[in-house]
Amino acid sequence: MSGKELNDLIRQSEEPKEESDITETVILAPERSKNLRRAILKFGALAVFAAIIVVFATIAWFASNKNTEANGMSVKVAGMPFEIAVKGSTVRNDSLFTQAVPDYTYGADDIIDGYYISTCEENQIKIRYTPVQNEATDFGPGSSGEILFYVIPASDGDLTVDINLDVIAFKEFGEAGNTTLKPVSELTSDDVDEDVISLCEEGENYLKGHIMFFEEPGETSESVQKQYRYYYKKPIITKVLTKTFTNARAGVPQPVTIYWMWPNTLGQIALRNNDLGQRSADDYPIVQDRADGVDITDTDKGKVIQYLIDNKSTVFANYSEITSAMIEDAKTTANFRKLSEGYNDGDYAIGISISYFMVDITVGLPNGS
Repeated sequence: MSGKELNDLIRQSEEPKEESDITETVILAPERSKNLRRAILKFGALAVFAAIIVVFATIAWFASNKNTEANGMSVKVAGMPFEIAVKGSTVRNDSLFTQAVPDYTYGADDIIDGYYISTCEENQIKIRYTPVQNEATDFGPGSSGEILFYVIPASDGDLTVDINLDVIAFKEFGEAGNTTLKPVSELTSDDVDEDVISLCEEGENYLKGHIMFFEEPGETSESVQKQYRYYYKKPIITKVLTKTFTNARAGVPQPVTIYWMWPNTLGQIALRNNDLGQRSADDYPIVQDRADGVDITDTDKGKVIQYLIDNKSTVFANYSEITSAMIEDAKTTANFRKLSEGYNDGDYAIGISISYFMVDITVGLPNGS
């Protein structure tokens, strides 16, 4: 295939696709996969089983006294029937990212024009981006974004991958001008006091529950009345997404976008609708509202409410006082107050303890493949 033919195929692959071109299904991650991902993060030798993508961002909320821009990404891949590619003009805050995750390189930019691609020699690469005006550099409640990367099949035909999502917290410690950045899971008493480690572990726990992931953007355009706006569609409530590329061509990048949001208030996620005015008009719901008295089990709203029920201990600081019935009836004044207190206290625990976080995306083959 000539270079022109390959680039023509790439352009075609980046054009909007019909629904039938890509099928997407959310599945529950088996315990074995969870253990494997933890092993990958801790022991790099197991990276042969999956690709790793990392988003690096600073949390500026509450106790942060830093104005440093911090947001970067990286990719790791080896021994798979696909490669991972990224695009963009620069690596964001490269020096900070290098301090936190020193093993990542820049990928190969001479294989396909405009792409930086994982290879056997460089299997841990940093994702690039192209800066835009008024771009957020610090993150906290209310922050959101998207993660774009490309899967490049090694052969023609259908390719199915599992995309596993996780959030990893970092703590910065030391004297001004001489600080160290470490994952919370690797902190020891030689780094900080034991009580600080406990606070960081608590903060990371709530961070994992408060950052949510989605497959598609919602409706927030000015042409839509405020009461009908919402941020996202297709919540990835299990944090595992199975994605199939149908009739893919070898060497042609297939785009994948993951949307994330840290909801600002409990009302954005727990309320069926805003009939009682409990949610600010400018705090749009994270998914589309639904009327009372109808079955919402298979709707995005129903799935988000089920996410709160299934993940009480990572969403609410007062989770021991929270029942499933309270979440299902969040519009009741007493329930809404109790749920909001727990959610806000979780945000506070994050803000006083965590310096940075990584959105970790593991791309690999489905179990049994």
